[in-house]
Amino acid sequence: MALGAARSPRPVDLFTKLSRTSLLLDALQRECLEPHGLVFAEYSVLRILQAEPQRRLSPSRLAERIVRTTGAVTKLVDRLEAAGLARRRRDATDGRAVHVQLTAAGNRLANAASRSYTAGRERILARLGEAEIEATMAGLDRLIEVLERDVSDAARRPG
Repeated sequence: MALGAARSPRPVDLFTKLSRTSLLLDALQRECLEPHGLVFAEYSVLRILQAEPQRRLSPSRLAERIVRTTGAVTKLVDRLEAAGLARRRRDATDGRAVHVQLTAAGNRLANAASRSYTAGRERILARLGEAEIEATMAGLDRLIEVLERDVSDAARRPG
């Protein structure tokens, strides 16, 4: 290869770039959410609950939405409940079922954290053109489709 010549990207380079992107995104999320005492998974649960019409969801649905095990969600909800941001409630129609419900304090904190995270995201997005955003979104949409299919297939694989 001639000095200064660009080499063709190797398929493995995609995962290297995605890993670097993930680390940088994590740093942005910490910058925006730590002042509110939240990590991104906690923030995600609060925002998901905010978007629900009754501001509640089963732990198993939360696990699906944030791509975590039910055990991890149990620990996460324990922390949110201890902080007064969410509470567990028995389902009125099925006494065996439990839902995680957003509290008023959780709603206020989610709104404040959302304002901080929105400002951080807008700072980054302001540095990209509309075409760059659209191209990145299209590529990520396809990659997410493939990854979700792989997760679904893995659940059906024996062993």
